Amino acid sequence: MMKDDLFNGMMDNRQKTKADRTLEAARKLFFEKGFVATSNREVAQAARTSKAAIYDHFGSMEGLLEAVITAEIERFDPGPTREIKSFDEFRETLVSFGTGMLAFLDLSETIRFSKIMHEQSRTHPKVTRLYFEASYVATANRVQAIIDAGLSFSNGKAISNAGERYISMLKGHRYEMAVLGLIHQPYPEPELTSAECFDAWFAERK
Repeated sequence: MMKDDLFNGMMDNRQKTKADRTLEAARKLFFEKGFVATSNREVAQAARTSKAAIYDHFGSMEGLLEAVITAEIERFDPGPTREIKSFDEFRETLVSFGTGMLAFLDLSETIRFSKIMHEQSRTHPKVTRLYFEASYVATANRVQAIIDAGLSFSNGKAISNAGERYISMLKGHRYEMAVLGLIHQPYPEPELTSAECFDAWFAERK
């Protein structure tokens, strides 16, 4: 690392707010230990701040967890969807989206985070509902919009909850296997998997 890069990195770290440092520390500890096993004292020490700062910025430890969830969900940002005017554009758009989604789900951090959410499902249903709606539901709605825009260019059939069903076909049960610790890498070839799913569902109009 160059001296200038090291200096800039140190300055960036100094310029981080207490909320930023708290969020980073909480994310690291939640991923390593789980939410229940992490105390406010540990977060405060890791963030070089105080327990009071957690409650000032996030209201509670549950509020801090919600902030971590929101930040994690925002990591998967496929960007704007362009206007679809042909079958080729329909295929490229949906295959690209599926590739990005599977590549994101393939990350070890994403898998660990899903494990945390499963652990909290009984004790913090409000938090896990936020996670479900902001990730699963939002992604299904995004896929539904792509399908609605491109369906007329293919021989695919309009069916109810197409976005949700398409995501289920993309994921299969390999992601759940990874969350359960049965496999380490659910999608070694995300682009190929995404392309195969598209071609299995849709056919170019003759």
